[in-house]
Amino acid sequence: MKKSLFARLIASVGGQECIINVGDEDKPFECIHFSWYNRYTPKNVDVPQDTHPHMLQHADRTSINITQMMPYQCCDVEKYRALYDNITFGFEDALAWICEVFESHLPDEYSRLTEVIDMLPGASHSPFSPMSSLVVNLNVSTLAHRDSFNKELCLVMPVGEFDGGALVLVEQGLVLPLRNGDIVVFQSAETTHFNMTYSGRHCSFVMQMDKEFDKWVNNHNGWSGNTLFN
Repeated sequence: MKKSLFARLIASVGGQECIINVGDEDKPFECIHFSWYNRYTPKNVDVPQDTHPHMLQHADRTSINITQMMPYQCCDVEKYRALYDNITFGFEDALAWICEVFESHLPDEYSRLTEVIDMLPGASHSPFSPMSSLVVNLNVSTLAHRDSFNKELCLVMPVGEFDGGALVLVEQGLVLPLRNGDIVVFQSAETTHFNMTYSGRHCSFVMQMDKEFDKWVNNHNGWSGNTLFN
């Protein structure tokens, strides 16, 4: 399965133009988010429980942003719909294998993460289970950073034909020489990480979940008591 991953990605993006050899041209790092978010949700504080959210206003009489009262998908899902469909279909076996490995080796974390998946609005399904989101990195080149919005764990799988590009976990003092199709799981919100320079064509899949989903699981962003919300 590993051997075919890069060919599948090239087919998914519609050719090799988006994925370049380092040094061939000044092609920027591209990042596409097929993500569910639960951020910036309006809070239910001292709100009448029998009032429809559409009828509510802030103290300054401005309207409440009802479009973010519940989890929502990133606009990239529609903007890059063809790529989303190509990846979910073309990598179906790889994504299923990742899910099985996750459940086998990290059962407790798997259970907590899939609890969120089971509560997505409209009984929506995540093809990236146990995570809700997949980030596709093309020509990946990251500076040292933490992903402060990630919940618990993050999974990284490099895809490509490249040398170098190791993943560095700073606090742990680890340099992971990941190759095409390898996977690593770590706490990206608490770990400073980046990838080293490389030659060749280097992309990656990053599976993650928004930590703000905790508010949705606990009490539907504070609206679980509203008689018209249930």
